[in-house]
Amino acid sequence: MKEIEQMPQVSAQAAREKFRELLNNAEVKGEETAITRYGKPVAVLVPADMWERMLAALAEMGTGQ
Repeated sequence: MKEIEQMPQVSAQAAREKFRELLNNAEVKGEETAITRYGKPVAVLVPADMWERMLAALAEMGTGQ
């Protein structure tokens, strides 16, 4: 997983307008996208399989929910 500063970033407004494209990029290309508000990252869109792997890794470390 990339650091937030290194991944593509899109404003919340642009994310609303390009949501279908962002979902496709996550699904097909495995792309992570930071969503910003007023220039600061507030969320990250990641592929579902990556999310599952992250949760599994946290659970193995004993910090999962």
